[in-house]
Amino acid sequence: MSKIGNYVVSLQESAMTSCPDCEGDGRVEVEYAVPHNFNRDVGYLDTRMEDCETCSGYGEVELEEEATGGNNGY
Repeated sequence: MSKIGNYVVSLQESAMTSCPDCEGDGRVEVEYAVPHNFNRDVGYLDTRMEDCETCSGYGEVELEEEATGGNNGY
């Protein structure tokens, strides 16, 4: 790859950090309610694994502009 290409790739990689919600895994454990039914007289909470909403399952999020040294328009 060319020098410019390498530079662009390094900028993109440095602008990403692991997701604080899923810790880079891309999936989180969520609780959901299971209602009562004919066989069970009470409902209960169960858990399941879902894609992280913060990073859309990628495990990485973009750094905030303040963290990357942005000039905030000045």
